[in-house]
Amino acid sequence: MLKKIAFPASQLPLQCLYRNENLLRQMAENADFCQIPEKVERVYGPLVFPAAPPDRPYLTGCLVLSLDGRLGFENESSSRTLTSANKLDHSQGKTDLWLVNLVRTWADAVLLGTGTLKEEPEFTGHVYDPDLQAFREAHDSRFCRNPWNVIITRRPGELPWQHPVLSTPQIPLLVVVPASSRQELVDCPGGRFCYGVIDGANPQETVGLAAMSAQMVNRQLEKDPEGADPRHLVITLPDDHFPDFHTLLSLLRQLGVRQMAVESPHWIWQLMAEKKLDEFFLTHTGVYAGGSVLPGTGHAFQPASAPQGQLASLHMTPESVLFSRQVLVY
Repeated sequence: MLKKIAFPASQLPLQCLYRNENLLRQMAENADFCQIPEKVERVYGPLVFPAAPPDRPYLTGCLVLSLDGRLGFENESSSRTLTSANKLDHSQGKTDLWLVNLVRTWADAVLLGTGTLKEEPEFTGHVYDPDLQAFREAHDSRFCRNPWNVIITRRPGELPWQHPVLSTPQIPLLVVVPASSRQELVDCPGGRFCYGVIDGANPQETVGLAAMSAQMVNRQLEKDPEGADPRHLVITLPDDHFPDFHTLLSLLRQLGVRQMAVESPHWIWQLMAEKKLDEFFLTHTGVYAGGSVLPGTGHAFQPASAPQGQLASLHMTPESVLFSRQVLVY
């Protein structure tokens, strides 16, 4: 049974401060799916995402920062610790967690960082809110029941294979490794399901076999609701310039991933550096963390080419937390 959390609308005190109506209208005009859960409309307001480019998924970053721009505390860097430390936030970080779920509701895949697996032992990349999950299942021609959980690592042998992301058969999993590290993946390292391998240097035939439609997967899970999702894959990419995002994102698109939520700070900045992250859902929680746990370390931008954030909307909870949606311009 996958983890569920109730998010009563009465406990999500979001107040809209600003909406860039022209920008949001342009995004809606470019959308190919415009349905909105009633709960989202009521709590957050209208939310529509543009259609994916033909050669890659549409990428949405999700990140929480302290007021002084830290990812977490020096000796406790978990984002959940950061949000729950805000004593003025009466939801104790639950509103931020719901917004992560909100972005996941539209996602076909969730890109997680290996650091998250180590810091948050119960964290998984599926939709916790039963109301939002019901919306996905009601539109089963568009969404698989659960989004792929995507892990990119140079050292697969060091992954914590007991972590729920890696060991839960109901969570479809895609592990991306350098070709030279393929031998580190022993047969069925999770112990409960096996993996097909896609050679990123020659993917055509394997991708064709692996790209199962949402309806096929959902029909299989309807027969056995607690059964394993059949989508468990490894993608191997050449060691040079790993991970080659041009190749990886193209493969994800061929696998049916139209939208991906990026929840790893490291990969958020890497994708921004490569001008591929499309937008950003950024939470600033009202605490000052200090220390050196900073986003973007190792990915310094130059003034003339720095990514620009165009504000699409701004929400807040009373007194203490700001939530911005930003469309990135390169």
